[in-house]
Amino acid sequence: MKALLICPADRPGVELLAESTPLVLVPLLGKTLLDYWLDHLSGQGVKQVCVLATDRPDQLRAWLGDVSIGN
Repeated sequence: MKALLICPADRPGVELLAESTPLVLVPLLGKTLLDYWLDHLSGQGVKQVCVLATDRPDQLRAWLGDVSIGN
């Protein structure tokens, strides 16, 4: 199964949380929001995830590390 995660750049009400890092990489109880989403999708049997992010994608790529980027 495949999934698409759309990571918004602008979220009203939480601008201060995303000043220094993209909102998806904000830590919450020791894990990033993206960690929570990926864990949930993995538990649902998702094998491939495409992450669509426009807010500081370089930081997101660095966090993801050595993964397939592209198709």
